[in-house]
Amino acid sequence: MIESIIKSIPLLSKLPFDTLEIQKLSGLSNRNYLIFTQEQRYILRIPRQSTNRFINRDSESYNAEIAQQLGIAPKCLWRGEGEQEGISLTEFINNTNHFESDNKKPINTFAKTLATLHRSKKPFKSTLDNKSIAIKLNQYFKLCSCSQQKLLKADYQKTLSLLETPLCKRPSVPSHIDLITENILQQDNKIWLIDWEYSAMASPFWDIAIFCNSAGLDSNRSKKLLKQVLDNNQNNDIQCLEDYRLITQVVSDCWQMAFHNHPNSTNAKAIAAGNA
Repeated sequence: MIESIIKSIPLLSKLPFDTLEIQKLSGLSNRNYLIFTQEQRYILRIPRQSTNRFINRDSESYNAEIAQQLGIAPKCLWRGEGEQEGISLTEFINNTNHFESDNKKPINTFAKTLATLHRSKKPFKSTLDNKSIAIKLNQYFKLCSCSQQKLLKADYQKTLSLLETPLCKRPSVPSHIDLITENILQQDNKIWLIDWEYSAMASPFWDIAIFCNSAGLDSNRSKKLLKQVLDNNQNNDIQCLEDYRLITQVVSDCWQMAFHNHPNSTNAKAIAAGNA
């Protein structure tokens, strides 16, 4: 299959397939490959079955283009259409490393990058609100085992209660939605954000909370990041971040348990594609 896909991509179609070096990369919702040619390297993404049913590719393309214009996302060189919807070829960013969350300098650079995104005046397509989060959380929780539900019940109920009330007065901003450290590339003094499948307008606390959880930031480092990203300080900012850290962690915990309980089922494909 990968050979036929490569033959349909203008940049690669004229190259003999046996001259390409293809390295498989990690991925859950997608199959990802690093493609080596004699002169260039590219990232090829192929969605797993059913993924397109749960991801708005039009929004992804539109939002990623804005991120590219902001200089914080790699350039997408080709996107598939029709039966190839969701397949994409992206430029490979040279000399990148895994994000170092224990290093002060990368954290500061990341904060500036996230502020650039959140303060962009170009709104993203699609919206992530409390109601949609609650629907996803309920879906994941129901797919957990009885023992897992018992373990998660207190935090699950607290999270639903938080989602039923306005958590902060800050307006929605262009957001990545899936800012785990694996989606952050560090290149010298620059930060790149990759994988924009779930991007949407959302509370600024969503991105900040997911990053803080993924990077394992303590309270003091989280507060500092908060001040760097938000354009002004409000009295309830710290409490809002704590609430969103709980929400994003509980959603992630329920999602992971649900997925591992149903690794080969139709539900698992929906879970994998719907993770946000």
